Amino acid sequence: MRNLDTIETLETFVVLARLNSVGKTAEQLHISKASVSRRISSLETSIGKLFIRNQNGSELTPLGCLFLEKIQPLLERFHKLSCLLYTSPSPRDA
Repeated sequence: MRNLDTIETLETFVVLARLNSVGKTAEQLHISKASVSRRISSLETSIGKLFIRNQNGSELTPLGCLFLEKIQPLLERFHKLSCLLYTSPSPRDA
């Protein structure tokens, strides 16, 4: 899995955990429901069962709760660093 794919997959996980709906997650991320399902399936293949799916949507498993707790701060730091690097002048510009 490429690094950007990994970040997108982790972001999909966080949004699904918040919204508890594959459809709403797909809508917010501007991707298909199938893409959401593929990303989550890929993540669960690597880590373990993160969601329980039922007619009311998706609920986090205990493993999913733990993973969310650990991954959210990392994604926030990644985005802050990305913004910092994006807005900083490059060494070539100096």
